[in-house]
Amino acid sequence: MGDGFVSTDHTVEQIGTDADCTKGTKRVPSHPVYYAWLEMVPAPLVTLDPTSHPVLSGDALSASVSVVGSVYTLSIVDATEHWTYSTPEVVATLPLPSNSSAEWIAEAPCSGSSCKVLPLADFGSVTFSGATADGESISSPSLSASAIQMTSNINTNTLLALPGPIAGSGFTDTWYGSS
Repeated sequence: MGDGFVSTDHTVEQIGTDADCTKGTKRVPSHPVYYAWLEMVPAPLVTLDPTSHPVLSGDALSASVSVVGSVYTLSIVDATEHWTYSTPEVVATLPLPSNSSAEWIAEAPCSGSSCKVLPLADFGSVTFSGATADGESISSPSLSASAIQMTSNINTNTLLALPGPIAGSGFTDTWYGSS
């Protein structure tokens, strides 16, 4: 949800949910596994306990990253499952975050220490609403909104996901392919 847009950003402050899908077998059919997580890069990702913070397909979720000086609070609310999580205040470590961007993202996860990008699950479409940065709507003329399409790689430019136009304080991101 914060930083990471510019290649010189060495930190990312983010919170959200994940849907992991694995290929099943004849004996064990596949099924998605959903969970909430947060990350303050360069620190490792933290997964929230799925027993106390369950996430299911179709849940209504909201998340935020706020900062005062170098103190961050990452919060997520699942209105469907009726739970809220907020970090204790986290003091940013060196390098200090640039706080230069805010993002709302549906993306393919990565795996392993080399962060191999995994196939993008068919999420159909997801609507981001109530998107604000520094207290202003994503559609505010004082913010510089940029839609970024997800492609499989720089050589083929196969479209995987594409955000639609900003409408009010949100937009819809649509899946087109997995890899």
